Amino acid sequence: MLQWMDALDPWENVTDLGRLLLELPVEPRLGKMLLTATVLHCLDPVLTIVCCLSYRDPFVLPSEPQEKKAAAARKLELSAGTLSDHMAMLRAFNLWQVAKANGKSTTINLFNAMTDNY
Repeated sequence: MLQWMDALDPWENVTDLGRLLLELPVEPRLGKMLLTATVLHCLDPVLTIVCCLSYRDPFVLPSEPQEKKAAAARKLELSAGTLSDHMAMLRAFNLWQVAKANGKSTTINLFNAMTDNY
């Protein structure tokens, strides 16, 4: 994988990119996302996504079939119809920030908050 992402050359020597990735306290694929985002001037949303990917999944899947359908629909709504988990995580974080700024609990039910804020 490190050769595929150009962190190692064909002789398995560390490249300049590899040296930069060694400095970051995240796995290499996430580090490359951060470096690319820096170059493309979109670090803020990518940093949020990388943090979400570095931790546990923020979405809890209910056990009841009806609730599973509702949760899937809300997650699709969070992803703005893109089917992107990354977009859903970013929008969920933004909802949390709005709720926190409005003085609501720091732990919110995003599915209920979505209808209030979007």
